[in-house]
Amino acid sequence: MKRRVLAVMMLLCGVGAVSAQTLGVYTPTSSKMLDFSVLKSQPMTINNGELTVGTEKYPLTNLDSVVVRTLDAPQLTEVQQQLIKGYKDNLGVDLTKVLGVKKLHARLYFPGYENAQAFTQPFERDLEDYTIITLSEKSTPEKPVLKMTYNPLGLTNYQRYHLYMLTVGNDEFWYGENAGDNYKKVMEILHWSKDSFGEFDVTLDGLTFDNVISGESASINFIADAKDALGDSTRRIPFKYHFSTFEKAQQIVQEEKLERWEELAEITKSEQDGTPDPLHYLNTSSPEKDDYDEPKNFVAPKASVDFKTGKLHFEFSFDAGSMGYTRCYVDYE
Repeated sequence: MKRRVLAVMMLLCGVGAVSAQTLGVYTPTSSKMLDFSVLKSQPMTINNGELTVGTEKYPLTNLDSVVVRTLDAPQLTEVQQQLIKGYKDNLGVDLTKVLGVKKLHARLYFPGYENAQAFTQPFERDLEDYTIITLSEKSTPEKPVLKMTYNPLGLTNYQRYHLYMLTVGNDEFWYGENAGDNYKKVMEILHWSKDSFGEFDVTLDGLTFDNVISGESASINFIADAKDALGDSTRRIPFKYHFSTFEKAQQIVQEEKLERWEELAEITKSEQDGTPDPLHYLNTSSPEKDDYDEPKNFVAPKASVDFKTGKLHFEFSFDAGSMGYTRCYVDYE
């Protein structure tokens, strides 16, 4: 019988640090993992194999691990508070209700992809989760810049799932007689497997405002120049990925000490199939133009904010594994 665990993750918002209190044996790399977010104020209990969060109950059977991330409002520095006051007084940009732990509702539409068994079926998915929004270090007195330090646009778990299913969770291409040599090499060198996937996290920096109507609303810029897996400049949603397996690979290549480091270097530096680099698999197509020439599956990017209510709305197309776009609609309360 596999051991089960509850790990409570406390995000120290505003500085991007994470601390964890572990109850039992913590296996965050498992493929059978329940991972969700709650507010710090919500009570949690475990009784008879069931996790209760507020009024919701979650059975803990058939799981290797459970991660509950308790979210607290960001602690703004005195400098940030002064900047925020200046934006309101001088620019008509009131961030009072925009920053903090924001509840989101997301609707995702994926058309299916016939050339990959795990993704053949189209689906529509409704998500409810949270994002942490704070003032970016890139902000100046003249220009407010926002940063999503936790679960940007509600897609962290969605992107983690794609990365897993396109790599060590891919039974169709990564295992068996027809599997490429690179897959076996990388898994052996890094001890990378379904049950040892790695820690994955995402942030999004650089959100700015246009078309400001003082004290009322603005459009949001969230597409920017970003480097792809080969280091070329592209226009993308500039997600920043933190993946422990890829960071481990980079360290091995840099230190040049492990017996098979040169094999790993050849795969990772030239972005061959089998690399654990998230950029090789995620956010791979333009969100500004339809790279697949399939208008019904593409939505042009746009976003807006209502300063009076703190509500934000995002529409965009997201691609992983060059399998076509997922149409995404995200609303923040």
